[in-house]
Amino acid sequence: MKKLFYSLFVLAMTAMTFTGCEDVPAPYDDPNNSSDNSDKIEGAIPYTSLNLYTGWTLHKISADEPWSKGNSYTQATGYQKWEGADQKSNRAVEGYLISPKFNTLGSEHVKISFDHTIRYTNNVSGWADFHKIFVSTNYDGNNFDNAIWQEVNFKPVASPYSDWTLYTSGEIQLPEEVADKENVYVAFWFKAPENASTTWELQNFKIEAGIAEESPENPAAKEITCAEAIELTNALDDNATSAEAYVVTGYITQVVGDVSSGQQSFWMADNKDGGKMFEAYYANLPEGVSEFKNGSKVKITGNLTKYVKDGKVTAEMKNPTVEILEAGESGGESGEIKTVTIAEFNAASESTSVWYKISGTVKNLKDGDLYGNFDLEDNTGSVYVYGLLSEKGGEKKQFQTLASEKGIKNGVKITIIGNRGSYNDKIEVTNAYFVSVDGEGGGSGESGEIKTVTIAEFNAATESTTDWYKLSGTVKNLKDGDQYGNFDLEDNTGSVYVYGLLSEKGGEKKQFQTLAAAKGIKNGVKITIIGNRGSYNGKIEVMNAYFVSVDGEGGGGGDTPQGTGTYDSPLTVTQAIALAEADAAWVKGFIVGYVPYGESKLENAKFSSGENEEKVPTNYLIAASSGEKSVSNCIPVQLNKGDFRDTFNLKENADMLGKQVIIAGQLTTYFSVPGIKSPTYMEANGKSVGNKVKYRKRR
Repeated sequence: MKKLFYSLFVLAMTAMTFTGCEDVPAPYDDPNNSSDNSDKIEGAIPYTSLNLYTGWTLHKISADEPWSKGNSYTQATGYQKWEGADQKSNRAVEGYLISPKFNTLGSEHVKISFDHTIRYTNNVSGWADFHKIFVSTNYDGNNFDNAIWQEVNFKPVASPYSDWTLYTSGEIQLPEEVADKENVYVAFWFKAPENASTTWELQNFKIEAGIAEESPENPAAKEITCAEAIELTNALDDNATSAEAYVVTGYITQVVGDVSSGQQSFWMADNKDGGKMFEAYYANLPEGVSEFKNGSKVKITGNLTKYVKDGKVTAEMKNPTVEILEAGESGGESGEIKTVTIAEFNAASESTSVWYKISGTVKNLKDGDLYGNFDLEDNTGSVYVYGLLSEKGGEKKQFQTLASEKGIKNGVKITIIGNRGSYNDKIEVTNAYFVSVDGEGGGSGESGEIKTVTIAEFNAATESTTDWYKLSGTVKNLKDGDQYGNFDLEDNTGSVYVYGLLSEKGGEKKQFQTLAAAKGIKNGVKITIIGNRGSYNGKIEVMNAYFVSVDGEGGGGGDTPQGTGTYDSPLTVTQAIALAEADAAWVKGFIVGYVPYGESKLENAKFSSGENEEKVPTNYLIAASSGEKSVSNCIPVQLNKGDFRDTFNLKENADMLGKQVIIAGQLTTYFSVPGIKSPTYMEANGKSVGNKVKYRKRR
């Protein structure tokens, strides 16, 4: 069997960040001293461990430890309640769970098996690469830095269950090199990126002699249609959940829920216009997905639930794993928009592909409603509007801004566009967006320059989602553990409430703790932000705000402090430009664009994704800020043919645009300016290519 040695990676990582092996909070008993193996000679196989605890050790690479023990299992995750914290949060972690020493003498083949579950895989891009198994025959319990660890042929599978049911890994063959040896160790390796994490639980580990039997790749998950899902669900007892896991594929026909809190559910059917048939409730949106879209083709995996309330039966799947197969448009518009009366709208068939323009008077709108839920009434009838956006596909929970700007209130006549939907047999206008108030044009979008103002000047400005203001002040009344970034900002002219702070314009919500940790934002710190002038219940707010800097330090994807050129202390883009040709080094920046294929001048670069390019770009540009638009502040990075180009070119990986990247490569002239060629390692957006061993520090 071909050896896949992992020693170079291990040597590099340990040289930089390894600490000594840490004891799990239990004695390091010999495996034969546990109740599972009381009659075995020292280290002999077969061996079974219920919870992978007694005799197992930990070796962490990150500052924080991913592995911990439950009542009957051991688990690894980057989402924990860390020491000194009031609530759980994500951290970048990496570490090994290492078995006791095994004696495989007399065995021609050795195999392992275990029960496990890998949950929350939709949160982590490239999650399968963060769960691995290694074996060593020259580890002695202390020499981890110099031991050779060989990767085991193990393919991680996302849990097919919606709860924490464990399933078997099946039998996994260990490499031939570990057979007939006195000294064998097995290590489980786990890693979590900074902003998201899976959870890996392990139980019932077994190592024994023999040849592994083939096991199914996706245990107990049978593929069915939406119609079959409903039929199977109806056969369950009321409020019961199926023991079996199923894979259901279909199209989203209606989205409901609050995307800003990360919680959404959707109705799906076997075809795009099939009406509401089967409901999926999902509490964590997949990585890179800001919200689910009507018309998207999705595959969900989990257990069926028959939910009964007030005599109404709903076929559901709670907290499934979700894979988006084809991206839909937010209410994928096709064909003409039909202008109709409310009576004609109510008589139409449900559809997410047919759009209607309707006018009427606003009724039953509640004070302070963030969504825009109300009745719309004309002389032919009335209909319920389930949420009103300022423009097609606009941001939810911004109705107060729209209402204030356009004067929308009870008794005002407005025109909107939306789809015909329903919920619990009540007809609704879904995916609705604003057109006009009594003929006055609506919609919103950014325009004009960003105005630098004092807080007093900001408070005196008119509410608008099109005017942007830069303001600086001291952070006040920030609560510990706040995920959104809600606080007061104060300068010598006054104070204003900041309703949520993003790391960059249009960035991801609920990531304030990550931003605060990276930039040192806390009460008493002076920061600069950009946002719109809004209000809520008469209280002035900075809305749609994003970070610029802390006390003059570049933010919103700004330059990091000066580096030395190592992985732990990479050069900034500014440093790299100044050094020009200065040997090999690590550099950190933000991917902001590319030079199209066939172009020879940096001036022809494009600050966008390369989705519409005819050919794959062979480079990308990095800058100190994710919003950089000047080529003079950018470094071009060469993408060698193969994994580097496949993983990072912007035509096929548009989601890399704006992401922070760390690169090991040669600082040299590229496109006639300072650039990076011959990269040996890249890491961005949860993905990495190459070897960290090279360029650990500049010569």
